[in-house]
Amino acid sequence: MRALLSRFAILTKLHWVTWGVLLVTTLGLVLIVVPGDLVRISLIPWPTSWEQQCENLRLATNEMAYAVDPRERNQAAMGAPRVATKVYQHGWPSPYLARALVFKVDTSGQVNRAESEPRIQFENTFSQWGGSMHHAVSWSNYDNWPFEMEGWLIRPWSLLLDVVVAVAILAAIGGLTEWRMRRDTGLLRFGLIDLLGGLTVIGVALGFYVYHANLQRIEHLGEDFSFVPTYNIEGGFHAGVHYKGPQWMRKLAGNQYFLPLLHHVDSVSVRADENWKSIYGELPKFTYMTSLDARFQLPLAALDLVEQCPSLEHFALPNLDRDSPTPLSRQGEPLFQIKDLPRLEKLNLISIRLRGDAYSAKQIELVAAFPTLQRITLEGAAASQEEIEKIKSDHPNIEFFVLPDPQIFMYPSPTPTIPIR
Repeated sequence: MRALLSRFAILTKLHWVTWGVLLVTTLGLVLIVVPGDLVRISLIPWPTSWEQQCENLRLATNEMAYAVDPRERNQAAMGAPRVATKVYQHGWPSPYLARALVFKVDTSGQVNRAESEPRIQFENTFSQWGGSMHHAVSWSNYDNWPFEMEGWLIRPWSLLLDVVVAVAILAAIGGLTEWRMRRDTGLLRFGLIDLLGGLTVIGVALGFYVYHANLQRIEHLGEDFSFVPTYNIEGGFHAGVHYKGPQWMRKLAGNQYFLPLLHHVDSVSVRADENWKSIYGELPKFTYMTSLDARFQLPLAALDLVEQCPSLEHFALPNLDRDSPTPLSRQGEPLFQIKDLPRLEKLNLISIRLRGDAYSAKQIELVAAFPTLQRITLEGAAASQEEIEKIKSDHPNIEFFVLPDPQIFMYPSPTPTIPIR
């Protein structure tokens, strides 16, 4: 016991500068670890296991809120919903807490809970496309702090991991600062090792900046880019842009849009027109591009360029119809056909989307055998429900989703996606 107390006694001997650095670092860690972020389900490519747990928590909490007074459900069926539930996740590097808040208007019209307003927010240009008029700092919002909850989900091991990481960061920074203060050079005197350390930090920061700035230049993200999630680079090139930087940096900043340097193209939709060679030629340069949608047609020569994309994981193939084969494009280029499916195994995809009735059970079975594949989405495939169930039983590691034929969207409202478990 005395040995343990003697170790803690070292803290009383720390230099006052060390205490200042520890205080600032602790404040930063609190803003990173404690306030929560609103959980939004990632439908593309699909929700993670944690996001699904958070969604189940939201639905269960929402159901409990309605169960208090069933009349509210009837009121919601006739008009605007009277109960809205949001889930916030807390923790870094691993979320340890999901917390559900119910925002409710009772049958008399009284607001039982209203959403809080952030104390810090800045104007933005998103109102030009219908988004929010302000960028809010998340940790300046009362609702983001774990003060209230109607439902909750906790992961103890994640909490332990977060605490260990935070303590390790404080110990490393505090130890380094104390070592610097206790050296013979003192507080305001600097030696060669200080110069080398400062140059290293500056070099890493400049390298980080140059790397991301060059990526944005390659991705054609100019200075006037407003970071709307999707935009058109060219007529046949539709790109999706999202934050790709460290999560701790985003949480500390309070909003991903305060870090424009770290937004990159992660999804692309390409329509094969006369410029397809130049468009597909750009794709291998997109370091963060994980999703590609080949609209309408896929020139076979473009597949050579797709194989060079470093991070591609999700691939949506063009619609292939048995009744109207189109072996050549308007430019006379050979197009991707059913017989070319085996080439896709080289891509090491996680998910694939097959469109059109040219895909029978035989072709679906071939794709399901790809070793890295985890999900297959079918739109208007020629396989029956029984055939798909048989393929599912043969490949239990594959998750199947079945959508209607793409042409049905031209007429009645589409039915929701139906998962096959």
